Amino acid sequence: MINFNKEILSIEIQECIKNNINSNISELILKGLPFSSEISSEIINQIEAKNRCKNKLNTWFETDNIYYPNKLNIEQTSSEVTAKHKASLINGSRLIDVTGGFGVDCFYFAKQFETVTHCELNTDLSKIVAHNNSVFNIENIDCIADNGIEHIINNETAYDWIYAFFPTTLKLGTSLTSTFSGYSLARCGSSSTYCPKCQNSFKSPSFLPFALSFPKDT
Repeated sequence: MINFNKEILSIEIQECIKNNINSNISELILKGLPFSSEISSEIINQIEAKNRCKNKLNTWFETDNIYYPNKLNIEQTSSEVTAKHKASLINGSRLIDVTGGFGVDCFYFAKQFETVTHCELNTDLSKIVAHNNSVFNIENIDCIADNGIEHIINNETAYDWIYAFFPTTLKLGTSLTSTFSGYSLARCGSSSTYCPKCQNSFKSPSFLPFALSFPKDT
């Protein structure tokens, strides 16, 4: 479960997280923290998730006042190395990430595009990404707590590129289309890609193949 609790951002709690970053978690739980059980549980989660970022997401790890989702989400997100590489391949005016997650890919896409839209179904995770972007002083990422595919269909904005992570099966409306596990980039208007602005429907399997695809981070 992912929660965005602003109390975690207090100076006292942030100092507690920083001071215990190298602590043994089991011993820390047994010893207890000088906070309520609910807040203590969230602090433990922040410490564990932050530690998972040390090598994978060093920019986040080294930055103060970053809010972390659960450690499973950190495991599933793109590494900085991978995100940098993907962003280096393209540029333009507008990009939308329809499966935004922790926002690592958007962080680097924002260096290549004038505007980036981060779509994430989980409202708390969307708030976490928006908070972290403000910590990084990033002003060209719009965080939207919505289904990314539906947002494209229902929005008049034209995007240069669509970025997504798809699991082994992708549910599109009432249909279920088999696909692959990995990250993909679609250039809108390209003859080898599928764009809702061009095709007007997401029910067709012709959504794939995308112009560029990457295996999921291991």
